[in-house]
Amino acid sequence: MSVTVQHRSGQCKVAILGRLDRQEDRNVVLDLLRANPEQALELSFYDADLLCVELLCAMADRLNGGGKLKIVAYHALLAHGLTRLNLPVRLVSGRTAPADARPNPRALALAGSAQSLECILYIVERLPLSEMTVFVAQHVQENQVNLLDQLLKSRTGYSVEMPQHMAPVKPGTIYVAPPGHHMRVGHGYVYLTRDRQIQFARPSIDVLFESLAGEYGAEAMAVLLCGFGQDGTDGCAALRAAGACVIIQDGGECAPARVMPDAARNAGHYDYLMKLPAIASVAAAAAAGAGAQPEGELLELFLAALVSRRPAGGRAAGAVPGGAGQPLRL
Repeated sequence: MSVTVQHRSGQCKVAILGRLDRQEDRNVVLDLLRANPEQALELSFYDADLLCVELLCAMADRLNGGGKLKIVAYHALLAHGLTRLNLPVRLVSGRTAPADARPNPRALALAGSAQSLECILYIVERLPLSEMTVFVAQHVQENQVNLLDQLLKSRTGYSVEMPQHMAPVKPGTIYVAPPGHHMRVGHGYVYLTRDRQIQFARPSIDVLFESLAGEYGAEAMAVLLCGFGQDGTDGCAALRAAGACVIIQDGGECAPARVMPDAARNAGHYDYLMKLPAIASVAAAAAAGAGAQPEGELLELFLAALVSRRPAGGRAAGAVPGGAGQPLRL
């Protein structure tokens, strides 16, 4: 279960994943409904098909008191029920905005566990220099020295940091989560905590991804790479609910460490399933910006991506989209 809150331009947008089964999650939504009625509030329910009476009454009270409220439902049963109660609801049949409606990413997240090190290095050393900020979370033993920042420094012109708590986020910088700490991003700063392990991991991919959903929304791109466990699945859901682009590495490249990308794929909260050369091409194109010409290294990456998608003895096969019929720009 996840409740992601975004405050922008006098509006409050709330993405609600799961069925709101826990009272603590319901309380978050109830507090927002009972808050400043003059602020425009939009609630997006991605999984819920029914709501408790307490929430329905709070919605009605806000509207009856002149408050501003919009409701977006991704489940037809919920939309039908709210319509019968004369609540302002809009049914959405798909979960993701079209790819061409997304802004150019300001943040890129790379995350994985076992067998992801070479994948991270492969992607980063092919990124053209830009103002994009990159966040990297990799599962490592907490008592193990993590040399990933040093390895990255030898392969990229980006500034690379293993940040301290409350480090300001700077463009054109790669931030590597230190061992034994969760890394979050919020209000322009990197936060490090030693909260309990999530999915047996610290740093947690879910923690990073969920914070990026709140901080960057649709201006984020996230890549989930090889690994074991299910860390990252909930984070992918939060990012996608916020409009970000979510890419999962093809588990066939990761065997035997394909459990993590396969778990996220099976949950369905992603945009594209890609092999590593295609991921590098998309990430490089995002860093270069929408107006960049496909020439030089960008063109070479694009061609390498096409080759990686060509089955033996056949024509090129398309990437597998998580949404319906989205265009793919390598």
